[in-house]
Amino acid sequence: MEQGTRLDSTRMSAAQDIRDDAGEDHALDAAVAALLTAPSAKADAPEPDHELLRLGVEFDAAHAAWLDAVEANREPTERFTAFIDAAKATGGPTIKELEAAWALPGVTEANHRDDEAFAVVTDLGLEILKMPATSLAGLAVHARAVIPNVWVLGDYEQDAELGDREDLPEKPVRALIQSALSLAGVDWKGRPAASPLSVAVTPPPAPSSEPEVDWDKPPEGFMAYPAGEPTSFINIALGIRVEAERLHAIALREVARRASADDCPEYARAGRLDQLRRRFRVAELDRVANPERAIPTEMIAANGTVYYEDAAGKAHRRPVTDWISFMAQRMAGVARREMARQFNAGAVQDQDANGAFYDDLRCSHRLDALHDLAFRPNKVFEAARECAVGSAPLSPRVVGAPTPDPILDLIERHRQAYAEWVPFMEVTTELVDGTPEYARAEADESGPKDRERAAYAMVLTARPISLAGLIAWASYLPQALASNSVDPDEDGSQALASLCDAVLSLVPITASHPAEHPDAALIALGVELEAADARMKVADADCDARADVVFAAMPERPSALVFRESDRPFNLQCDGRYIADLEGTPIDRGDIEWMTRRPACHEIKRPVRPGERAWHDFPGHVLDVVPWPEAQARIDEIVSTWKAWDSAKDAVNEAHGLLEAEARCTAADSALKSVLDRMAALPARTVEGMHIKLRAFQDAVPHMRGANWGELMLRSLMRDAGVALPEMEA
Repeated sequence: MEQGTRLDSTRMSAAQDIRDDAGEDHALDAAVAALLTAPSAKADAPEPDHELLRLGVEFDAAHAAWLDAVEANREPTERFTAFIDAAKATGGPTIKELEAAWALPGVTEANHRDDEAFAVVTDLGLEILKMPATSLAGLAVHARAVIPNVWVLGDYEQDAELGDREDLPEKPVRALIQSALSLAGVDWKGRPAASPLSVAVTPPPAPSSEPEVDWDKPPEGFMAYPAGEPTSFINIALGIRVEAERLHAIALREVARRASADDCPEYARAGRLDQLRRRFRVAELDRVANPERAIPTEMIAANGTVYYEDAAGKAHRRPVTDWISFMAQRMAGVARREMARQFNAGAVQDQDANGAFYDDLRCSHRLDALHDLAFRPNKVFEAARECAVGSAPLSPRVVGAPTPDPILDLIERHRQAYAEWVPFMEVTTELVDGTPEYARAEADESGPKDRERAAYAMVLTARPISLAGLIAWASYLPQALASNSVDPDEDGSQALASLCDAVLSLVPITASHPAEHPDAALIALGVELEAADARMKVADADCDARADVVFAAMPERPSALVFRESDRPFNLQCDGRYIADLEGTPIDRGDIEWMTRRPACHEIKRPVRPGERAWHDFPGHVLDVVPWPEAQARIDEIVSTWKAWDSAKDAVNEAHGLLEAEARCTAADSALKSVLDRMAALPARTVEGMHIKLRAFQDAVPHMRGANWGELMLRSLMRDAGVALPEMEA
């Protein structure tokens, strides 16, 4: 049993194999007392820590008495524990079984003696610890006084091997106690154990005859190593490599630590790991540490993929073709901005001269070639299909310089704004909200963040005017939504609507017989979807009209179905929640379920009867659980009124056919979802098939309830376009 009076507590075994002969104990105690309290031969004043040593003798006697009480309490404790274990095996212990356990012969008396002896020794120990020690003997008294306050079960010697049962705080405490006792030459009971350890004074080392090394002036081609406390000079090339290897190992450990500690969702974990590797320069340090195998920024793997970073600094591993497309668009944007910069800097008043200057810049920056490479590679291929690469002139229809789609410039502008904002955002993310550093970082971030948000809004609301712009825009929107969106659902719906409008306006439909069409199944589903959507809208309108009539005809809530302040003692609120202003609060179905879970009852306090054991919190009394007629009467009133009101509402619903209308609405909704599921699973092989999907998404999806149909349809379209997609959240 622990030190205390809990009814259900049990003591751990405290085997005390430390018994010495009683006469020898008394002789040793007397010898120790005489030794520790002997006056100093050098002065008439008392020895240092005289009062502390006196209390130490008293403490040692109390400690020994407590250990005897612990030993005497072991057998009654085992009987008590066995009784309780037997009661637990049958579903107990009950109050009566606990009382019977305490009534076992000698249990209460042994426990009380143990508690009283423990209180005496711990009080003395705390009194000793309040007095400062000025000698080794006093320090040993302090060390012994700590023992019963840490090993409260009297098992200090039993746990002397620092086994697994001893927790982390006890191990250093034991080590400190043993060091102090060993230094003073006594054991944990205050008995002489060995000669006190002598404190040797080590003389200072003789001055070395070797000259000091000036580490700041290494020989040419060498450097001091290690940097903090150098011990030798090493070749600079080798030193850089060794230091890079050390820093690389440190960076890898820090990346692993942060990655494992981050509360990051699984789908974003790879991106977070890439971000950490960039922040701690893992790749750069690896290149420095291994110069013989320098790794390029983009390294083609054996499976034909490339690991590269986009304009926002996010790392990707994609097929080589994706990387080529990205790099072409990026080079085209860089060339366009640089050409504009040079033109603005060198333009003159003469427009003819400006025209020649502009053409020269276009040629030197390969702008037309980069534009074709980025946005019209298929046309370039068709024009040169029959020729060797680069051996024939391109067709004028390919080489022509049409006006670039403004959406391309908006995309590049947002890429640049996002790349400028990311470093500020990462700094703010690492800081704690509410600190001065966070406020400064947030202020620094505001400008780049506002520019990024403005550029993002322009990309989100823009409409392409060309097929090339549409393709680039549709490819860029998913990554922009994933990394920038504040409201993904709203922004995704807006992007989907814009995509639908753009595609339907830019791509014409040609008539074709459904039976011969590659997308005949999609076209048939489109007709089926129109009919299902029409039925859904009719069912919704009918259900809404009936609901309005039912709402007007519904019976009012009875006055008995609101809480009163007098209900507070009955604890009728669902889950016992506290409501400050209870009067007039409506009673809901959850409250009804809470009230009817069991009959109303409460606890009453009464004096103990002969043979009963009083509760610790109520001396001389016990608590009985008894029925509560007043609360049960209020519950019966509420429940009967609720049932009558519920029946009246059901009658109104049935009279106006609302339940049947809701069933028709649910059936129409399920039919529409089934068509959309089948349509999303079918690939669109032609422009007509894409049109069928887009019109379905535009007309039917906004009215759907439940699952995120907008995302489902958008992902279906992107699969048709061959875009690699992450896993969709459940």
